[in-house]
Amino acid sequence: MQNSPIFSIITSTFNRCHTLHRVYASLATQTYTHFEWIVVDDGSTDKTHEQIAQWQEEAHFCIHYIYKENGGKTSALILAIPKAMGELILIADSDDAFLPQSLEVFHTAWQALSPEQKQHCNGIYVLCQTQKGAHVGENYASEGMFDPKRFHFGSEIGCVGENWFAMNAAMMRKHFVLSESEQQLGFIPESHFWNKIILQERPFGVRLNQRLRIYYTNEEEPSLSVGIRQKAALGFWFESRDVLNHDALLLWRYPRFLGKHLLKYILFVQHLGRGFWRGFCELDSLPVRLMFALCYPLGFVLRKHYFGKGTA
Repeated sequence: MQNSPIFSIITSTFNRCHTLHRVYASLATQTYTHFEWIVVDDGSTDKTHEQIAQWQEEAHFCIHYIYKENGGKTSALILAIPKAMGELILIADSDDAFLPQSLEVFHTAWQALSPEQKQHCNGIYVLCQTQKGAHVGENYASEGMFDPKRFHFGSEIGCVGENWFAMNAAMMRKHFVLSESEQQLGFIPESHFWNKIILQERPFGVRLNQRLRIYYTNEEEPSLSVGIRQKAALGFWFESRDVLNHDALLLWRYPRFLGKHLLKYILFVQHLGRGFWRGFCELDSLPVRLMFALCYPLGFVLRKHYFGKGTA
């Protein structure tokens, strides 16, 4: 559609009216303006609705407001992604900010691709900086087209740290889905869906050594990620079990990736009190079951460090 925006920015928010202005101010100063902002209010009880209504009156871009009962970020994204009209989707957390040229940089990189290349590109990747301008992680090993599978499942992603993506909206609509029973688990890491896109679509990506997202750190208020392992244990358990049951062939080429999820699965099985035998039976392949049995005692050693003080 000719009048459809190129970008759909999606923000899930819960009682974050005091930080949401960062996203709005960042969008209001973008040098590229063909975008929409979809705000999913995940059951806020603060002044979020009133603030969004005010911004809808004054903004030069389209703001869509969706209210839902509190169900977590995953459910908010599943609700918003099918409604997104853009070719590319950006997820902006409710305490994020980004530089004025961000969308213009994404747009230039996207438009440099042919129509056929756009169909097979999962998105444009950029880097992050802190609110003080310090680099978060290292630069990418190279710029331009790359293999997302090697990046996400290899060791480089650990060096780079925080990324920010303008993702192919068609791929997100296809793969960012959960069954009703899976939705009952609450928060599920976004990496679960990125992994599905990479493994099933086998796309290429484009990456740029530009730090466009401002990642706020060391504030008095705890980060949104503080305590997430304990609060969303079922979602993390589900992600690692899914990797081990459906993607175990990666083990031979990406042993660190599979080893990480094996250990996470063990940790969350123990944390959730599911027990050794149940955790063993919920794995499908015999080789993975054997590795689970061999590594299970390690979980007892690492639990307190992984989940923090107070872990039984």
